[in-house]
Amino acid sequence: MNPMKPKSRNVFYIVSIFLLLLVVQVVMYGNFFGELKADTEMINDLSRIRGSIQRYTNLELSNANRENLDLEYEIDNLVTKNISNPHVNDLNSVSHQYDIKTIEAKWDQLKSLIHEYKNNSTRENMLAAINKSEECWEAADASVIQQHYIVNKTAAYYKYFTLTFGINLFVIALVLILYKRFILNQLAASAIHDSLTGIFNKGYLDEYLEYEIARAVRKQMSFSLIMLDIDHFKLVNDTFGHRRGDYALKTLADVVLKSKRNADVLARVGGEEFIVLLPDTKLSDAIQLAERIRKNVEDFTFEEIGRMTISLGITEFIQTDSKESILKRVDSALYKAKDNGRNRCEIIEGDKYHE
Repeated sequence: MNPMKPKSRNVFYIVSIFLLLLVVQVVMYGNFFGELKADTEMINDLSRIRGSIQRYTNLELSNANRENLDLEYEIDNLVTKNISNPHVNDLNSVSHQYDIKTIEAKWDQLKSLIHEYKNNSTRENMLAAINKSEECWEAADASVIQQHYIVNKTAAYYKYFTLTFGINLFVIALVLILYKRFILNQLAASAIHDSLTGIFNKGYLDEYLEYEIARAVRKQMSFSLIMLDIDHFKLVNDTFGHRRGDYALKTLADVVLKSKRNADVLARVGGEEFIVLLPDTKLSDAIQLAERIRKNVEDFTFEEIGRMTISLGITEFIQTDSKESILKRVDSALYKAKDNGRNRCEIIEGDKYHE
């Protein structure tokens, strides 16, 4: 199973959850700004009502010329507009609390008192109109103040949504960045690792071997190679099938990994062929490690297959070696082990090898 598939699904689920939250928040923001626009318009209307009532009262009580100044008609329109506004009756609205009907009632009372004063211009009627005008102004002013408070409180509340909105965006970006890095790491790892066994592949070994040769030449040091493969592996595939054969290769890689040292590099270089590169290691130490690997494999019981053996070839780097020459020599050592009966280690030293 591809390990990237569950990772991809997990990332998809995480991003989907946060995207859903973003959609919900965008819808809430849309509602909020719709409410804010309506509230702002109401505040403007209430402010105009508040100011116009005072002007209307002063003009009427002073018998001023009201040509082209139909304040009564303007106030009536503003009150009617807000009374009939469905936003006022919406219980989910942040603005349903202010009482436009109280303003309407007091406004109707004021108009009656003004008309009564115009019919009977007594001081008592004037004072009654002035007092009612003050009541209208106070009702409108209270509504304006209340509206401002509600809008400010709602705006402050939505600051938290703005914060969570930013956090959501940050989390989505972070998840995508980390996932991209994970993908790049996976691609980089797949370029140097064998897909079946998970150990290094031939391409990586070739590069590492060139590096190790250059380092050994520069520092006048040495290193060793062990090449191994499974004895009669074709028989394993023919008898138990390729699925068991793949299992045998992966399990063998695990056994060798547990047998080698931490600094040693294990790579799969062919179907059932593996190479262990041992940095800073003399031939004598490489022989001991090869024998330990051979014995551990021989003693291991493979599921359904039983016991298997491996053949190993060993050689040590000499200063005149190239990558091709040392690989050819360790390959010859491996075939020497096979020719001599398998399940054994054979050595070819560089100064004794002749092409």
